[in-house]
Amino acid sequence: MASQPTYEALAEALAIHVYSRCEEWPVGTVIYQHFAENNLNVPCEILARVGVMQPLPRDTAHAFRNNWAPGKPLTISRNEGEAPYDHLVLALVEIVRWFRPTKGGHSEWTRVGTDRLPTSVDMTPGPINQGQIALLAYANRRVAGILEELGYGRWNNDTEFELTELGDRVPDISTYWTDRA
Repeated sequence: MASQPTYEALAEALAIHVYSRCEEWPVGTVIYQHFAENNLNVPCEILARVGVMQPLPRDTAHAFRNNWAPGKPLTISRNEGEAPYDHLVLALVEIVRWFRPTKGGHSEWTRVGTDRLPTSVDMTPGPINQGQIALLAYANRRVAGILEELGYGRWNNDTEFELTELGDRVPDISTYWTDRA
């Protein structure tokens, strides 16, 4: 039986995905702007609990600590208050649920894409650039690969990533807050 991905591998896939949806604002600081009502703050909260991100004062954004970016070593501070493994899985499944389009829509979740991290990405606000597109494709493939390895997702015949029955049974992301209490 194959071993499952490590806690660190899940955290890194989550961090890369969050980073792929960030903007550089103000200049020099890469932040993830979220709003609590859709629970897209949960991945950031999970990463903050292991020292990867920090909340910003306005409560609707997080920033990566130490100017972390994909390709740099990710320092994870394992501790008693960390999110359990299952919460990392919950966040990765929610990323697929939230960002994967419905049938017929354009998808960033295709099997055709890059398995390599782009060498440089301009994260300044504005129209999405080729580096950001490549980073997003890489991030989605990392998330899909881990969920596939765990049995929560698979590539269908249309080369689209979809959740399996096991993935569909993962609770809604809002359960994170009650589980954490």
